[in-house]
Amino acid sequence: MLLAAILLLLLIGNWFLTETLVLIPLDFVTQLTSAYGWWAVALVVALFVAWCVGDD
Repeated sequence: MLLAAILLLLLIGNWFLTETLVLIPLDFVTQLTSAYGWWAVALVVALFVAWCVGDD
């Protein structure tokens, strides 16, 4: 029973963090202007990948 409760809490936490940290900022950026919003998302993703590769 405890394992089921822990798994449930982890799933709820994962969903909450995904909604608040990933999807809402993406929706906000893409709503600014549709063309420039997607370019901003692509730039942020490229910078993140460059940071990850440069960290090695």
